[in-house]
Amino acid sequence: MDEFSLLLLEKDLYHDVQVSWIYPEVSTEDQERLIKASASRETLIGSIHEFYVIKHDDIIYSCYRLPVDQIKHELAVQEATLVCISAKSHPKRDESILKELLQSYLSSKGNATAMLQLTLKMIATGKCGDVDLKSIVE
Repeated sequence: MDEFSLLLLEKDLYHDVQVSWIYPEVSTEDQERLIKASASRETLIGSIHEFYVIKHDDIIYSCYRLPVDQIKHELAVQEATLVCISAKSHPKRDESILKELLQSYLSSKGNATAMLQLTLKMIATGKCGDVDLKSIVE
């Protein structure tokens, strides 16, 4: 698997966006760029999700955004965006990874350890949940 970093952004009830988790590291410039990009997007309503890609210089930012059911997930945020930062673009693979990781985070009521465990397992096995990442054709 190519080198990558992950960044979790959360938009709170007042529409402020903040970084809440990083693996393994993300530059301050990238964090600021992604916070601005997330803050400028319209708030998602209902169960709609959004996958989008931002390109800057030679870096690809694949973003998966979901609205958060605050009561169900016991989180005081209105939406969460998980970003995969990489030098190569693999939209289908990235969307699958980000969806699985973000779902694990939300289903664990905001426990980033669940996302970290799934990330490490993905690196070790080439699978993310039930998704075999090697079988996804770009």
